[in-house]
Amino acid sequence: MTDDSQTEWRLRTIDPSPADRRERVADTDWGRALQATIPSGGTGRGRRRARRVLGVTAATATAIAIAGLMAALLVFTGHDESPVAGRSAAFVATPVPGGAPLTPESLRAAASLLVERAGLLGVEGVTATPRSTDVIDIGLPDEAPEGLLSQISAPGRLLMVPERRVEGTSAPSFDEAVRVAQRAAGVPVTGGDEAAVPRGFIVAREVLPQTSARSEYLVLRRVSPVSGTDVASARLEPSPAGPVVTLQFTEKGARDFTALTRRVSQYGKASGRLEALAILLDGRLITNPVVDHELYPAGIDGSNGAQIPVPEDLDPAVVAASLSSGPLPVNLTEVPAMAPPDDLVERAYLGVSCPRANDPTCDRVGLSVTLRDGARGVEAVIDGRRLRLDDPDWSGPAERGLRTIFAGFLSPAGLEDGALRIPEAGTSGGRWIGDPPVSAPVDLFITAADGTITTVTLEVQLSPGWG
Repeated sequence: MTDDSQTEWRLRTIDPSPADRRERVADTDWGRALQATIPSGGTGRGRRRARRVLGVTAATATAIAIAGLMAALLVFTGHDESPVAGRSAAFVATPVPGGAPLTPESLRAAASLLVERAGLLGVEGVTATPRSTDVIDIGLPDEAPEGLLSQISAPGRLLMVPERRVEGTSAPSFDEAVRVAQRAAGVPVTGGDEAAVPRGFIVAREVLPQTSARSEYLVLRRVSPVSGTDVASARLEPSPAGPVVTLQFTEKGARDFTALTRRVSQYGKASGRLEALAILLDGRLITNPVVDHELYPAGIDGSNGAQIPVPEDLDPAVVAASLSSGPLPVNLTEVPAMAPPDDLVERAYLGVSCPRANDPTCDRVGLSVTLRDGARGVEAVIDGRRLRLDDPDWSGPAERGLRTIFAGFLSPAGLEDGALRIPEAGTSGGRWIGDPPVSAPVDLFITAADGTITTVTLEVQLSPGWG
């Protein structure tokens, strides 16, 4: 990890910037835009015939823009604005199943996207700081709305594929759907999580129309996919039927979308019935509009963009922000709530560690933590400075990969200008003997034997010496 990992990512101009994206989308001729405005209700063939077919006229688009003006205001002001106290949270990053491994670059990219999404939702002052190879610290301002963390940390992965279902049935659980996919792929049937889905298949969650509390899981074949990386911009738009997100594709994405809808049209011509396009967001089927093979035998021109509806139980502004910023390159999980220090930590010692005893001018400290139970690892944050407690000479012996004593050294430590600042009045001849006392909050991130991470915050007094 380079020093760049400590960079605090704030909303900044990128190419294209969110403002540029919005302006570019605003200049589009919406009369030519593609619409997929049918809510994802039933998926049976009989109900599918009642759905609206992809495609919209200029007159319809103009009516949507005029009739939905007030709806747009309601959409954008409909957030829960109940404030929460400014606070910080830590997220652990894991690789996307089937994707690239974690790298410092992917962690920095994820941090930048988190702040960009917050800005698109109208919340400024959010910070995201990569702290190690797999942890991002997020800071929220006092006015941040409740739920912002979960909104900006969602994967935001869009996927469009033909709705080609395996076995034509739905599974009651994700695990069972994985088994269906494994049987269809001819691989050993074990069930499991997202990583166990065989190549060439997708497991998607469908919220039943009767209640948003119940879901079923579909197994789809991964054919000619169009993903969120093919989206150049996304913008929330009103419509009489409810808010929609208008997409503009990249040049490649436009070609791929045309090819995808052409394939769906060909399926319809071969079956003699209307075939559908499955549009997924974070593994959930959010809509499945049909492509009329008689109207669009060559597919639908992706250069005109597309519009997709937002289910009632999702925040449309959050969906638009996720699609506009693009998918996160990693999966993020918030670290569990902080545990009481006495439950995990037996002792913590923080001392000045300079070649000359009691001399803080070298700006170096050592931190030693003794845990009540063995752990795989411990990291600390002192005044925003990250410290790995993995020094081989000062950490305790490991038994089966676990140890109870962890130690490490931090430089610069902020003894002159940080939370551990030692007043000049307290030094004599360049030495400090502990008076006046200095202390600072220390955040510990403890990785247990099972891989779970627990946060502990201690107020630790600084000692004049080390060792």
